[in-house]
Amino acid sequence: MPVLLALGAALLFGLVFGPQWWVRRAMQQHATERPDLPGTGGELARHLLDLAR
Repeated sequence: MPVLLALGAALLFGLVFGPQWWVRRAMQQHATERPDLPGTGGELARHLLDLAR
């Protein structure tokens, strides 16, 4: 029974903290600045919204 309790706690821990860990890892991995894409994300959004009018 203690093994099942530990396994359940580990599964719960993974379900709660796993997605947060994965997102942080992905954000750190892709956080480099791209010289081939000028401007900021906000400027790109404004440009796309202006084109959609």
